[in-house]
Amino acid sequence: MNQGIRERMKQLVNLINQYDYEYYVLNSPSVSDAEYDRLYKELVELEERYPEYALSYSPTKRVGGKVQEGFSEVEHLVPMLSLENAQTKDELKKFIDNVAESLKASPTFTVEYKFDGLACSVVYQDGLFVQGATRGDGFKGENVTENLKTIRTIPLQLSKETQGRLEVRGEVIMHIDDFKKLNEERLAGGLEPFRSPRNASAGSVRVLDPSITAKRKLKFYAYYGFGDKLSAKSHSELVALLKDLGFLVSPLFEVARNYDEIIRAYEKALSERANLPFEVDGLVVKVNEHRFQEELGFRSRSPRWAVAFKFPPNEAYTKVKEVRFQVGRTGAITPVCVFESVFLSGAKLSRATLHNIEDLLRKDIRIGDTIVVRRQGDVIPYVVGVVPEKRTGHEKQVEIPSECPECGSLLQKRGQAGVFCENSLCPAKLEAYLEYIFSKNCLNLEGFGSKICEKLLHFGLVKSFADVFTLDRDDFLKLPGFKDKLATKLVDELKNKTQNVELWRFINTLGIPNVGRETSKLLADRFLAIEELEKASYEDLVSVNGIGPETARAISNFFKSQSWREWKSLLDRGLIKLVKTS
Repeated sequence: MNQGIRERMKQLVNLINQYDYEYYVLNSPSVSDAEYDRLYKELVELEERYPEYALSYSPTKRVGGKVQEGFSEVEHLVPMLSLENAQTKDELKKFIDNVAESLKASPTFTVEYKFDGLACSVVYQDGLFVQGATRGDGFKGENVTENLKTIRTIPLQLSKETQGRLEVRGEVIMHIDDFKKLNEERLAGGLEPFRSPRNASAGSVRVLDPSITAKRKLKFYAYYGFGDKLSAKSHSELVALLKDLGFLVSPLFEVARNYDEIIRAYEKALSERANLPFEVDGLVVKVNEHRFQEELGFRSRSPRWAVAFKFPPNEAYTKVKEVRFQVGRTGAITPVCVFESVFLSGAKLSRATLHNIEDLLRKDIRIGDTIVVRRQGDVIPYVVGVVPEKRTGHEKQVEIPSECPECGSLLQKRGQAGVFCENSLCPAKLEAYLEYIFSKNCLNLEGFGSKICEKLLHFGLVKSFADVFTLDRDDFLKLPGFKDKLATKLVDELKNKTQNVELWRFINTLGIPNVGRETSKLLADRFLAIEELEKASYEDLVSVNGIGPETARAISNFFKSQSWREWKSLLDRGLIKLVKTS
């Protein structure tokens, strides 16, 4: 019987790993989500009952283990060197000419994306993942094995049998859409957003709690490898082999015979840059033949057979017209830098939100300053900083408000960088909170956008968020421009969406600091009813994998607040009904 159980567990591991490869690497799933979930649940239950048979490369190992005390040091057997840059076509031509002159031959070249992420190495022994490390200083990095295990595009077991030691190097990145969602969740939880996908990737890999890494949608793109039994005569053969072993590789990969073909690939990649799902800051051009690579050798910090051909910087100079201060749903006061319009990546930009007042002061932004503006991830407007040498002496310091710009209440400082309006009746806070409640990851009320929120407040129909749930058709008809059809549609939407609310959505809707979409799902998995979460002790909360002390305190404090009493009243009166979690 035990042999049958062991075989079934191995079969499930191999099946699920194959399905993960199809989903995360090939983007071509062959089974439904329901079937996948059924198999995964069966494996989890078997591993809980028979832990002695659990395999080291089981997909259940990806969820994130215990919090680490710190990262140990890893010495790279072969240094992880950086690349020399070619900023212009002339510099690229010089690289090509130097290679040809040194070799007295005409090699071919490979062209692939230069990802903007965190360089890491992953080591396999007889086909099983055993160690992961950051690049560090190129000679020594940090042991981030447990964190890299959670990245689903890093196979825990190679898809083809291999013997001996194999080391694969690549870049950990976050796709732009996933970066935007992560920052939305952080802002919803009262946390500072990451500045760029690269910043988010590095922060996610180097966090001491692997369960946090597991929640971030990171991807690993392999670009190099070497090992005891690895046989490839060229870089193009090597990349094909890495792909065959189950790794993601650059979707742009070409073999070019000369400078002109490299330039054609570069121009095409540059024209497609704005539509890519991830950030790249150029192309990597390598001598393709390994015999020529060996002949060219290395400098002290970089190979002589490769160069990073950089894209033009996605930045522009502009002048600051004013700095406004907006009030968020938590009362946080956020500066917004308004500047003369510039065009970047096909979009017209005229403003950028700063992280907080401390960010404004640190960058020393003044009215009339010349600043550098960038589109982070070709999406988010971001102020890189001031150009102080362009100051004329006529620039004006920004006046930091001591009162709320919307309601006039005295502002209060929280923590190191946060300045807040604490007035519970502040109309700007309420409007932002309503927009949040109606949003896709909360109650998901269609038709309830920012204009509806503004009108409900302006015409006095809503003085507290709880008032929304008592609105009827006649109330909406009091708003200018509202006809019977629209009023009926909004009332029906409100009724339908509030009578079968999923628990995780309701938790997310509450707006608890540090609790966004993913944390709400963790809580809903652990506490099957809102009453259980309300009664949970601090110890209960921190025992949930992924919930830290600060978040646990925020949850405990919320359930003692006036805001929770209003939500609880809505539940007690049946104006909101939750779907039972099984």
